[in-house]
Amino acid sequence: MLFNFFHLMPWPHLDEAPTSWPVSNKTFDAQKARELYKTYIDAMAYAEQCGFDWVGCNEHHFSPYGLMSNCNLIGSVLADRTKTIKLGMLGNLVPLLNPVRVAEEYAMLDVMSGGRLIAGFMRGIPHEYRAYNVDPDESHERLDEAARLIVKCWTLDEPFNWEGRHYRFPAVSIWPLDTIATPVQSTKDCTAAVACTSAEPNPSFLASDSTSGTTVAWNGTTVFPSAARALINCSTPMTSRL
Repeated sequence: MLFNFFHLMPWPHLDEAPTSWPVSNKTFDAQKARELYKTYIDAMAYAEQCGFDWVGCNEHHFSPYGLMSNCNLIGSVLADRTKTIKLGMLGNLVPLLNPVRVAEEYAMLDVMSGGRLIAGFMRGIPHEYRAYNVDPDESHERLDEAARLIVKCWTLDEPFNWEGRHYRFPAVSIWPLDTIATPVQSTKDCTAAVACTSAEPNPSFLASDSTSGTTVAWNGTTVFPSAARALINCSTPMTSRL
């Protein structure tokens, strides 16, 4: 069993719970936010000393539920503040983002941290699609195509073009190209991870978006190469697994 210290970075200074979405930010206080970020990051870095296997970051938008609209920014700070703990980016909402940018930022995090990245491929919830004005009916298609493109970014060492349904790039060749190899910790317990062989591409994967059978098939067979490290392939919700 593996243990993840997962932080949402919430905004606690509310007189009452929000009853609508998006939530007005008229009571936001930047000074309080700076103090919160420092406190939250200190706590996340301290998880390493407490023996946690992962420290988890996430992505949410337009809500005091979480102040982490880009988990990779927090991950970069933790890459410098920690030495051994895995960095679980459990929240890049891949269908809403530029997949080449996700591939670049994940590669940076894995190189900077010495191969400690857990690269999350998340689909997101309906509110996130409203926030970024993306049709939620396209979410599965966009996630599938984006994940294929990201894996290709990590596995080809020559420029390539991409002409897909949702994404088009005339020339792609990311720097840095992630070439760090790190050991895999195997486990048969679905509450932690399903281990695969260690090879290219190098970041460990975590894919989860629902409890549907379609999701499980997508995780295990249609996108990621058999060499992917530590691929999560469970049908139970992510929050109950970690």
